[in-house]
Amino acid sequence: MYHTANFSSLRYGFDLDKSCFVDIGMQAQLIMSLVNTFVVQPFPLFVLIRKSRSMNVVIRKGYIAMHASYITYEIIFFFFARIYATLPWPGLYCEGPLCRMGLPNGVVLAFISFAIVLIQPPFAFLIIQMHQVLIAPDSRLKLSKRVKVTMASVQLTLMSLNVVGFAVFGEKPSNFDILLKEPELAFLADRGGQLLLFGTPGDAQYFKSGT
Repeated sequence: MYHTANFSSLRYGFDLDKSCFVDIGMQAQLIMSLVNTFVVQPFPLFVLIRKSRSMNVVIRKGYIAMHASYITYEIIFFFFARIYATLPWPGLYCEGPLCRMGLPNGVVLAFISFAIVLIQPPFAFLIIQMHQVLIAPDSRLKLSKRVKVTMASVQLTLMSLNVVGFAVFGEKPSNFDILLKEPELAFLADRGGQLLLFGTPGDAQYFKSGT
């Protein structure tokens, strides 16, 4: 831990973060994840599964997949991770159970990025299927199976590369120990979570060069 830091001289408004905003932000994320996971998202899922028999089957499946991905996103991002921005320092502070396990930065960032990109494929699938339903069967704007498969393959590849990129290039910067001496970052590290730093301001070391 970094108890030697002078927390009384925090810059960039971090004295307010220390006094209330970090605690409020973490508690709000925890409450939001529980409410959304067990109340908000299950309700439309129940309606879609049990009550929406008149809806187009493919559209219905798209909505079910989308709400299921939202639940997964809520659980990972707002419960297991619980992110707090470290601006102006380039990086994130993570305080959920996932970030208290001592996992490498790249693994934590891979989980977080996976939760974010997971929402995109079901949404894109739903948009494409709505397009297909609304367009007349003989219209030239109707997408062929080959076009749909190609679009899905490109999107899944790009989304997967995002996760891989965060896992590979999300390692600690070489000056990580020096950065932890900054009082604002030391204050966050002292809380027991995990700092996911990308470098000094203006120089996101590994994400910038990819080496």
